[in-house]
Amino acid sequence: MQTEKISETAILIDSIKRILTRLLSKNEDLNKASKLLLLNIKVLNDQDVRTLKYDDFKKILQYIDDNVISYINDISTAG
Repeated sequence: MQTEKISETAILIDSIKRILTRLLSKNEDLNKASKLLLLNIKVLNDQDVRTLKYDDFKKILQYIDDNVISYINDISTAG
């Protein structure tokens, strides 16, 4: 029996999905919950995202952390 090797990207995506699931279960704001759900469905399940090389995925996440996160207001419904 051959074991299937799981890519680092798949592990990263799975970790993000687990975090989103926890956030969704704690969240009572339907607007924020729907955005988290869309992120899961439209982004993390996208073929282009799932086939990204791990280093490229890390670069994208680092860019988001460095250049986008500071502009997100998680308290507002728009954020």
